[in-house]
Amino acid sequence: MADMDAFADDLLQAKGLSKPGQADYDGQKTELLDEIDEQIDAMILGRLPDGAKDAFLHVQDGQDEEKLENFLLTFIPDLQYQMDKVLLDFRETYLG
Repeated sequence: MADMDAFADDLLQAKGLSKPGQADYDGQKTELLDEIDEQIDAMILGRLPDGAKDAFLHVQDGQDEEKLENFLLTFIPDLQYQMDKVLLDFRETYLG
């Protein structure tokens, strides 16, 4: 899956808001990563069948990335494409 930290760094630098080492950088990056996570979660929940949504939340809480990815690929075979689309849309909106 995509490296979200690097993605957030690139967005912040492209927008010219702050640079690593500046006092407000970590806070801005955290807020941005939270927004990205919300968008990805919305995409995932929108594509999972109703019966799998509770299981997703349980697997997501387990913090086992491989198990989570395998679970998602079962229900969203084009997961990487969908995530890339979310990230591209987010980038366009954020930098817009």
